[in-house]
Amino acid sequence: MSDGIFERDSMFSADRLVPWHGKGKVVDEPWVLANRVNEIAGLNYLYGFRDIILPDGTTWPHNRFVVREDSGEVVSVVGSGYELVQPSEFPQMLDSLVGSHEAHFTTAGSLFNATQMWWALSLQNEIRVGGDPKETLDEFLMAVTSFDGSRRAGMYVTAIRPVCNNTVSWGIGSAQRSYSTKHTQNVRDRLIGAQEVLGLARHYGDVLKQVADLLVGVKFADSDIEQTLDTIEATSLKFVSGEKAGEPKTKNALTRASNKRDEFTTVLQKRPDLNRIKDTAYGFLQAGVEINDHFGQFNNTKTSDQWDNRFSNVFGLNAVPNFSQEVFGALDNRLGFVKALGLDKKQKSLV
Repeated sequence: MSDGIFERDSMFSADRLVPWHGKGKVVDEPWVLANRVNEIAGLNYLYGFRDIILPDGTTWPHNRFVVREDSGEVVSVVGSGYELVQPSEFPQMLDSLVGSHEAHFTTAGSLFNATQMWWALSLQNEIRVGGDPKETLDEFLMAVTSFDGSRRAGMYVTAIRPVCNNTVSWGIGSAQRSYSTKHTQNVRDRLIGAQEVLGLARHYGDVLKQVADLLVGVKFADSDIEQTLDTIEATSLKFVSGEKAGEPKTKNALTRASNKRDEFTTVLQKRPDLNRIKDTAYGFLQAGVEINDHFGQFNNTKTSDQWDNRFSNVFGLNAVPNFSQEVFGALDNRLGFVKALGLDKKQKSLV
């Protein structure tokens, strides 16, 4: 799988945490403040516009080049209404949002030759699952943007299970957790005014705790595991095979689906970080998250798209559910906890 970090990209990871792809700068500090994050991540440069000059010497009125000011390199072609938000602006906006002006940035970087960037900060909100101090979820606020029009500027709430550094992307309908806006006029004002995203974080944290507390209290016997895997295998074949839903599955696709089932069982039973919870519904869900994060997706998208899909999957932004969301759905079909907790009513979108 392509990691999307190309020759002209850079990133950093704090607290000595080495990213799964092994790239970027790893620093000893547990976090970095806003005034240093871009320098450490290698993002301390600017973008600008250049006119497109036609062969007759006139300027093309409908589009412009986006260029890196330090190198003069053309990054993309965008519409005339596209508004740039500089890399230097995002850390300051996030710093202002959290209010203390001491935002703790844990990672930041660029993708696809600096056409996309991200910044992530810890919300300093540890969620204890079932009251267990060794089973926690940490919440993060993340800003993303692009310089080629491929991605809206936005801020997203996500969570990490720190014992294994897995992202939590369960696709809970009521837990709206994103705020995004187009790169058009007043984009800065809309991002700076996005105080709603902190309300989303609080709500999302509450929802995560409700679901996790319930699931960690549900014992999952071998028969429960096998029956739930039956459901997942039946619904996941289209991701494994890359074929359209309803079409006959090839023998190869069926074999791959069976292999994924075996892989799931192995992760659930053998991964040390799941030992304490492997006989619960929560452990079953975390095995799905672990496979989703570290063992690849069930669809066969190509190279550069794979990282973009994984990036979106972290925040539940893909129209096609990722595997951890499939597992979440199968558990809900079996246990009915989403409706029981009143989480089946979606919030009004802020997008």
